[in-house]
Amino acid sequence: MKQHVPIPGAKKRSGAALPLGDEVVIYGAGPLALLVLQALSQRATKPVCVCVTGAADEPVVAKGRIGDIPVKPQSEARTAYPRATVIITTAPARVASIKSDLQREGWQDVVDSSKILSCFDYDVRAPVTGACWRDLEVLDDYFFEYFKVYHPSRVVLLSLDIVITERCSLRCRDCSNLMQYYATPQDADWDELFAALDILMSRVDHVMELRVLGGESFMNPIACEYVRRLRQYSNYTRIAVYSNGTICPPHAHLGHLAHDDTYLRIADYGQLSRKTREITAACDDLGVSYTFDVMPGWHDCALIQERARKNEELKTVYESCCANRLFTLLHGRLYPCPFSAHATNLGAIPFFPEDSVGVKGNIIEYDFSAWLKRCFQLSQPLHACRYCAGRPVNVLPLPVAAQCSSPLHFTRAGAYRENAPTSKSTAKDEARRITQ
Repeated sequence: MKQHVPIPGAKKRSGAALPLGDEVVIYGAGPLALLVLQALSQRATKPVCVCVTGAADEPVVAKGRIGDIPVKPQSEARTAYPRATVIITTAPARVASIKSDLQREGWQDVVDSSKILSCFDYDVRAPVTGACWRDLEVLDDYFFEYFKVYHPSRVVLLSLDIVITERCSLRCRDCSNLMQYYATPQDADWDELFAALDILMSRVDHVMELRVLGGESFMNPIACEYVRRLRQYSNYTRIAVYSNGTICPPHAHLGHLAHDDTYLRIADYGQLSRKTREITAACDDLGVSYTFDVMPGWHDCALIQERARKNEELKTVYESCCANRLFTLLHGRLYPCPFSAHATNLGAIPFFPEDSVGVKGNIIEYDFSAWLKRCFQLSQPLHACRYCAGRPVNVLPLPVAAQCSSPLHFTRAGAYRENAPTSKSTAKDEARRITQ
């Protein structure tokens, strides 16, 4: 896969726009540093050392080396290599102050990681920092912050979920995208979806990842055709197609994913993902990049119920949510989170105009830039947050992919108040009872 982000001053291939000295020092030993090392190796550039800073995100470096590259304290590295090019691998918001400190201490050729990481070949099946998708998240988070710090006028999205079907081959009781509630799921309307995407992509500068998903993506028989059509856009880094490993498309279809900006992201649910061997064998034959997601647990966030929360509680739920900027395009509307999108689409919560933006014809409702800015700043909770249990980062108490036999029931928005359960436990007990 080719990593490409349109950083001003960076050329598209191999980071050639950034000249480096004869000696290169990597400043910082966190996950970003490992990706910088991978990118430099493609330029036949081997750093003389990695300089540790004592930051919390730096791993314990075994025997003072990362691979065959020595790790040195800052003072020792500066004395040994006073004329080195120093590449800072910390968060963009810290780069300016660190650069100033390093130059004051004697290092003059100090640069950030952006032009190196914006353009290199990345193999999702040869992970650096652990699971492949975590590598991609490290990259995307870095560039999202980079644009906020250095180019705040540019509209950049970390990701855009493009829902091509509400159908799924599994019925996971705790699906955070609420597929378990769809009794009559539908595929997306091709013309409606791309009419919305055409105008939406014209209003953003860049999307780090376009995510094709459902439901189960391959329940839509033309899922791979969506990918071919998405490649007509130029302002994205990569396309991810999500699958639960239960359906292997025909080779003629799957072959459309064989592209250097596309990969198949397979959720590994053990025995439920019964087609993974067949899918991966086909991908190997066709040259399709793929990766596996193995989760230790799931969020407990699938119960749709109105909750009596004060404003401060709502704000805390919103700010701590791991999905609060997972933009979702569903039936011509853009939502800042999948719960809001699907709960609204199901009619399980009222329609709140401020929680989404209609993207139809040649117009986008409201002041799109102002709406996005509110979402990015997390300045105001969504109305949908009143109905969601919340998705705090790294809180995964539920077993993965527990199945239910039929669609779960929910109370429609129009009757919600008079029929609302008296307590959270009562509603959850009912939802669990239905699955048995």
